Amino acid sequence: MKALNENHIEKLSRKGIGIKEDSIGLTIELNPKGMAWILNFISELKHRNISLTLTLLKEISAYQKSKKWKELRYKITSIEAYDNSIYYSHVFYLNGTPPKMFFSCDPVKNINHFTFFHENTPFKIRNDLQIDMYFSKQESMKLKQGDLIIENG
Repeated sequence: MKALNENHIEKLSRKGIGIKEDSIGLTIELNPKGMAWILNFISELKHRNISLTLTLLKEISAYQKSKKWKELRYKITSIEAYDNSIYYSHVFYLNGTPPKMFFSCDPVKNINHFTFFHENTPFKIRNDLQIDMYFSKQESMKLKQGDLIIENG
C-alpha cells in the first residue's frame, strides 16, 4: 500500500473505511458511514467517473466535513420475482441528490454484506481492488423491514 501509511489507515477506519491486503490483492471494506465519506468527497470534486484508488483514499483520510456535507440515505427495496422469490435492490444516495440503484441481490444472498462489481458502483474500481459493503445486524434488520438508514458520517 504505497500511498497509505498507518496514520491514513487509522483515519479511514474511524470514517468507516477499512483496508485489507492479502495475497489476492487489496480489499476496501465499507459500512454506510464509509460510503457517506466517500460519496461526499467525490461530490465535492465535481468530476465524473472517479476511480477509487489508494491516492483518493489518502485524500479522503484528510478530508473534513464541509458546509456542503450531505447525509447518506440507504434503503433496500424488496421485489417479488416470477418464482415467488424475493430479490433485494440496494438504493443509496446523498440527501438532495437523485436516488440510484447500484446493486441487486438474489434471494439466497445475505443482505449483511455484498461485493461491488465494476458495473454497479458509484465510482470506478481498479481491477486489482475489491470493494465490500457491510451492515451491522441492526442495520440489516432495519433494511429488511424496508426502513431507511440515514448516515451522517
